Amino acid sequence: MSERRPPVNDLLRIGESVPRYEDARLLTGRGRYTGDLRLRGEAHLAVVRSPHACAGIVRIDASAVLGMPGVLCVLTGRDLGALGTFPSRIRRTGADGKPMFEPPRRVLPIEAVRHVGEAVAVVVAETPALARDAAERVEVEYAALPAAASIEAAVRAGAPAVWPEVADNVAFVYTAGDRAGVEAAFACAAHRVRLQTRINRITANAIEPRTALADCEPAGGRLTLYVSAQTPHGLRNDLCTRIFGMPASRLRVVAPDVGGGFGMKSGDYPEYALVLWCARLLGRPVRWTADRSESFLADHQARDNLWDLELALDAGHRFLAVRARSQANLGAYLAYAGTHQATTNVGCLAGVYATPAMHIEVRGIYTHTHCVSPYRGAGRPEALYAMERLIDQAAGELGVDRIELRRRNLVRAEQMPWKTALTFTYDSGDFPGAFERALAISDWAGFEARRAAAAARGRLRGIGFAFAIEIAGGPIDRPFEEYAEVRIDPTGSMLLAIGTHNHGQGHETSLRQIASETLGLEAGRIEIVYGDTDLVAHGRGTFGSRSMSSGGAALLAASARVEAKAVQIAAHLLEAAAGDIERRGQGWFVAGTDRGVSWDQVAAAAYATAQLPAGIEPGLYASATVCTDAPTFPNSAHVCEVELDPETGSVALKGYWVVDDVGRVVNPALLYGQIHGGVAPGPGPGADGEHRLRRRRPAAHRLVHGLRHAARRGPDRLRGRKPPGADPGQPAGREGRGRSRHCGRPARRGERHPRCPAPVWHRAPRHAADAGEALARDAIRRRPTRPLCKERSMKKPLAALCTLLGFAGLALTSATASAQEWPARPVKFVVAFAPGGANDIVTRLLAQGLTDRLKTQFIVENRPGAAGRIASTYVAREKPDGHTFFMGAPGLLVLNHFLYKDMESKPADFAGVSLVGILPYVLVTNNKLNVGSVAELIAVAKQKPGALNHGSTGSGPTLVQQLFKERTGTQFQNVLYKGTAPPCRSSCRATCISCST
Repeated sequence: MSERRPPVNDLLRIGESVPRYEDARLLTGRGRYTGDLRLRGEAHLAVVRSPHACAGIVRIDASAVLGMPGVLCVLTGRDLGALGTFPSRIRRTGADGKPMFEPPRRVLPIEAVRHVGEAVAVVVAETPALARDAAERVEVEYAALPAAASIEAAVRAGAPAVWPEVADNVAFVYTAGDRAGVEAAFACAAHRVRLQTRINRITANAIEPRTALADCEPAGGRLTLYVSAQTPHGLRNDLCTRIFGMPASRLRVVAPDVGGGFGMKSGDYPEYALVLWCARLLGRPVRWTADRSESFLADHQARDNLWDLELALDAGHRFLAVRARSQANLGAYLAYAGTHQATTNVGCLAGVYATPAMHIEVRGIYTHTHCVSPYRGAGRPEALYAMERLIDQAAGELGVDRIELRRRNLVRAEQMPWKTALTFTYDSGDFPGAFERALAISDWAGFEARRAAAAARGRLRGIGFAFAIEIAGGPIDRPFEEYAEVRIDPTGSMLLAIGTHNHGQGHETSLRQIASETLGLEAGRIEIVYGDTDLVAHGRGTFGSRSMSSGGAALLAASARVEAKAVQIAAHLLEAAAGDIERRGQGWFVAGTDRGVSWDQVAAAAYATAQLPAGIEPGLYASATVCTDAPTFPNSAHVCEVELDPETGSVALKGYWVVDDVGRVVNPALLYGQIHGGVAPGPGPGADGEHRLRRRRPAAHRLVHGLRHAARRGPDRLRGRKPPGADPGQPAGREGRGRSRHCGRPARRGERHPRCPAPVWHRAPRHAADAGEALARDAIRRRPTRPLCKERSMKKPLAALCTLLGFAGLALTSATASAQEWPARPVKFVVAFAPGGANDIVTRLLAQGLTDRLKTQFIVENRPGAAGRIASTYVAREKPDGHTFFMGAPGLLVLNHFLYKDMESKPADFAGVSLVGILPYVLVTNNKLNVGSVAELIAVAKQKPGALNHGSTGSGPTLVQQLFKERTGTQFQNVLYKGTAPPCRSSCRATCISCST
């Protein structure tokens, strides 16, 4: 929260660093998010989702669910067959020139599912818990079909067609540029460079998950949808026209405070239509809120492109032409802007470089995955990333300095406006100035000295450069309009109704500054409303860095109309000509005199018919819907410096410098916050933040399954600068600033991006787990007794995580090598652990290795204390005749020794059920490695009669104790401890393996 309070009784000025007005409520828990709203009689909706990437829906049986207490209704696709399909805003043409096939995206599918996580049924119940439990009991019979869950699989000969209408899965072919000019340039080029790369699939991770609350008026049946969304007016229009077929006046959409959008919350989703339908069906409010696991399955995803690029250069290393081919994963359905990120912003491929000829071909590919949608840049980062990598590739192959190669090909300030070889025309910009300033403030020349110092400490040091430029306030042919309404009430206070939305950018502050300076009103007299289709007549919403250029322009236009009317009223009150009236501060005066009237007097007169001049209507308000003449092109030069520990694979961002050209700055503090916010997500998708699929299913379905970019992983230093230069030709000289920092993000790990040079990555382990496994092998061999967190390689949390991953990989490798020792009977693993932490990662490794290689059945139960409950119910009901291992995550580490190395010494009657989950402290006890205790365990287990104490933080069921005694002849005593197990006395060493003494 800002250190000082925002001013209330002052006039604000554009260009001042005014503290955010939003912080007072947002940072003190007084925000008004959809989750904070409560309506009487709320019911709760849960969604049944498909576990298959492609399958026919044979049967859905909800008979057992309908009889459950608290269940209100169950709906399937056949119950909603009368509803329409979701639209796609941008349509392209196929290779044959015909319009592309647009898949029918229904609220719920009827006959088949086409990606993991697709909703197939919904349950509405009195409470969220009842709804979730009931949804789990809905029986869905699927007929699994072959699936193509990647671009490579979808374009392969004989690949299963996602849609019968598109046999080759190629949805469209989009081209831009001069093909003939490019071919001619390549024919005479002195140098040719080629690069093939991939842009990884990612998903947003907003603070506030998607949520929706629908209400139906008892009298007229009018619907209200409270939703966490960026574009409430567009959402209302689509739901009314395409889904329900009703007038827009019958639906009110309210988007209150939104905890992060990033493009993911700008489209249509089935859950929004479902809560509305159920609210009308039941006659009561219905709420749906996604948890984090569901968000990984249900939220739109982004990126996922394959690129093939070629660069032609002359003998002096000047760019002649670029030829690019891209294959873009669209998913199984088209999101509202599904084709947008793959095609609309390909102009960014030109970057800031004077390339005479360019041509690009983009193929949209249908796959059995969730649909893609814009996320932080919507095609801009992909194109810029490809170009910057191509330049570095050329520098490496030709043996020239990468900085000099860029410098030689920059567009110069005197060449503005510059029409690129693709689709953009840059209105202004001093690219060389920003380029040189970024090198200066980052001390690029001193990097080699810093690299040598890092090498002396056993570290690898890398530095990289990238220049980002983006289109803001588009699209390129005709920018979207925006709406603003200014209302001055009789007391002189102002209400601004704006069509954009504020979900973290600080618009309530920056718009208040524009209004205060334009109309001369104190900040405390200005209120702003947005995100409500009943209060705001029209609005495009917030996306694409458009709010200041488009929304600000609409505000200026509406303010000018209000001011023009106020001048007429003031002139009438002062008995002067309107041309002689000028505004000073908070009033209007006759030019050259001290005769004037205040805002309060003008506002009061505006609503008093007797005080108005002839021909002037009462009231002081005006609206404006504005389309700017052209988009703007904010740009930024980025330098990133990283340091890598080759022993653990951990990467530290040592410095990040940005020189940013955004035109006239409304609020410098907000600008710097936008720069920080745009840079921060870069290390995520750049290093390890990929939404991967494994066996056609998301590999990460919970937050702990993948590393997230967080504050602790940010750079030690972030410096920002704004170069001097002419302001762009916008009504207020403002360019969008929300995306260009993110467009210049760091590279993916393992690829040679200018921001993270190849020598750093090529000498580092491909995955951090590789380093951890190496440490684990060495630790097992030496059987250390020192604490895990001693020594530099184990101090950082990331290093400890790498080591844990390494131990898991070691156990996995040993288990796989011993596969021939498994009996012929089937093997089943039941892994139980408390949610969160590294246990999820260990379990993921187990699923990946053992399930695939040993052909086992893998079951996960991630609730605290679940191991015993699973053992009790499973053994009682199933009576397994094969190997079933019940274990917590640490039990995986015991698996190697206990089941394989000591196989010959294990009692024969222990082969049916192995209770590994009762040994959570075998390997690590009180922060010490204790591998040798496994042998003690075996020895104790053979004692008849005997007792084995187990330290636990949860309850162990009686059946587990009974089974252990039956199999081993040893009495198992579950000793309950709160917290960690206390140190044991030396006298109990023989029977207590959790002892660390």
